[in-house]
Amino acid sequence: MNFIKKIIKYSAVILILNSVAQLSAAGTDSIFENAASAITETYVKSNPSKGMKKGIAVLKFEESGELVKQKGLGTTVQSLFSNALINSTVFHLIDRDNLEQRFKEAELSMTGIVDPETLIESGKETGVEYLLTGSISEEGENFLIAASLINTETGAVIARQNFRILQSKLVDKRKQLAYDYISTFGIGVNMQTHYAFIQSPVDNITIMNDIYVSYRPSLNINYKLGITHLFAEFNDSSNVLTSSLYSNYNSANVIAYDPNIKSGYNGGHIDHIAPYLGFEYNRMISEKFAVAMGAGITVLHGLILEQGYSTNPVRTSPYDGSPTDFIIKNSMTIEQKFKTTAMFRLELRPQYFISPRATLGLFLTAFYTPDLRIESTDFGDGYTLYPNESEGDTDPADWRLGFNAEQFGLDSNVQKNLKLTGFSAGISLSFYF
Repeated sequence: MNFIKKIIKYSAVILILNSVAQLSAAGTDSIFENAASAITETYVKSNPSKGMKKGIAVLKFEESGELVKQKGLGTTVQSLFSNALINSTVFHLIDRDNLEQRFKEAELSMTGIVDPETLIESGKETGVEYLLTGSISEEGENFLIAASLINTETGAVIARQNFRILQSKLVDKRKQLAYDYISTFGIGVNMQTHYAFIQSPVDNITIMNDIYVSYRPSLNINYKLGITHLFAEFNDSSNVLTSSLYSNYNSANVIAYDPNIKSGYNGGHIDHIAPYLGFEYNRMISEKFAVAMGAGITVLHGLILEQGYSTNPVRTSPYDGSPTDFIIKNSMTIEQKFKTTAMFRLELRPQYFISPRATLGLFLTAFYTPDLRIESTDFGDGYTLYPNESEGDTDPADWRLGFNAEQFGLDSNVQKNLKLTGFSAGISLSFYF
């Protein structure tokens, strides 16, 4: 509960900071809305007659200055003026994609369209009656923006509007616009696979796969809900005596009768799917590169470790502490079921935007799981052993040469020898709708 409360607390702080940033961005919007209104008023004064809305297209503004060119702010100004004219009662905005399609169909190039010699032709061919374009340049700590409304039929400038805006405001707004495409709804899907390093008594290959749906209330915050697939394969250990894996297979009980009995350990595995809940803070380094830092929790319920052995010693009578007869069956499969626990994760995900709606990144995580506790050990043949079970003639442990339900390898117990704690590394792929 404390873990979840901290996530909620940190989320609230980040949301407040993000709201402040959005208010600043809103101030930038109002500057362009005011400029668009001034241009519209000038147009109405020279064209007082009312009628159908006039088709208008906003072009990329000419860029002057190192910072302006580096950030590509001509396109940013184009987008901001377009947004300001969307709800105009005077003009009908022809959006960028529509405009480019019209020029493509008319076999015209947008390059040099502000040249008076091409305005009339382009206006007739594309149905664009007015163009809004101009330039952006650097002036101290400000950007100077000069906007002109041009009649494509005559090539005449109908209205002009010059204004200044702080460089920091426009640069921040550009970053926001660059990632508005992530989604209006903030819904995404993430898939990641990572190789994990854990402690076990034998060699292992452990892989975790996460698939989850993410929700972004803002660019910087990401809530995640999905599943984790945990797969751990424990490899064969050759020439390991049965007594080395299970200490109660000692020389007095088994090895003294047949020293050639090996463990016959055929390996084991964990194959488990569990729910996953996470929180992530996304830090934009540039328009194409971001680093996400977060935390998550995976609830491990019904986790089972399965082990296979090629030999299966079974007593012909209850164990009484002294050597006795036993028989060897062909094989034995042991399933150890763990009590419900949770895996806690700290995550780092550097990612690159390979398209406006997809990212590819590295995934690094440090994870911690409390010591695994055995709920039961199933030997098959109807024998199930529970920790601290009282001994007796019908106790499966007595019939299985004194097995301890909590034993797993190397003369110790599963809590000490098998730990789902460590770190992992892999790749991550995200899609946004």
